Amino acid sequence: MSQNNYYLIFVGILEELDIYEHITILVPTVVYEEMKRQKIKAHDDKKETLQKAIGKSIFPEFNYSFNEIDYDKYVSDKIIEYKKQLAFGQTSIAELPLPTEKRFSSIVRRAFTKLPPFYGIEKESDKGFKDALLWESILELKENTPQAKIVFYSKDNGFCDVLIDEFQALFNDQIFVCKNEYEVKSQLIIWAKTIDEYAYIPEDISEMV
Repeated sequence: MSQNNYYLIFVGILEELDIYEHITILVPTVVYEEMKRQKIKAHDDKKETLQKAIGKSIFPEFNYSFNEIDYDKYVSDKIIEYKKQLAFGQTSIAELPLPTEKRFSSIVRRAFTKLPPFYGIEKESDKGFKDALLWESILELKENTPQAKIVFYSKDNGFCDVLIDEFQALFNDQIFVCKNEYEVKSQLIIWAKTIDEYAYIPEDISEMV
């Protein structure tokens, strides 16, 4: 399922529960950057494969050429368009920025001590670094807005109980780490009841959009 479909699902849930005015969906900058990296890599891989195939099939009656474009800029512009598409509707969707420089020492500490979500495992250190950036962004968000309640949706097992305990120790509050859409829906329903005890709750939440 694409990222866009996930956002549409959660927007639908928030609007059906009528709590969209109380909740903001945050899309991490790390996610956008990873999306960009994957698009560029897929493009470069396909282009290389095509060039090799053409190189093996040279015919005097055919000429081949490629339109040279700044693909990095092309993808960046597409992501900007994508962000604008997400901004439509009643539900607030914003970007969770990268952690600021004041979180640098914490990121370095995770790297050297192999603290989650920074695995430091060979060939996975880059992934661990991006996860660490994302986690530090969440910690900084909570630090700057202590009243915020956070549901964090990720299928990545790197975001484990150790980090939940860390969050609890730092802020004396709970972060809800959800591994699937059903867990997110369940937590949003709990919130809906705290916002309005008479909120309409579908009997079968699995049928919610």
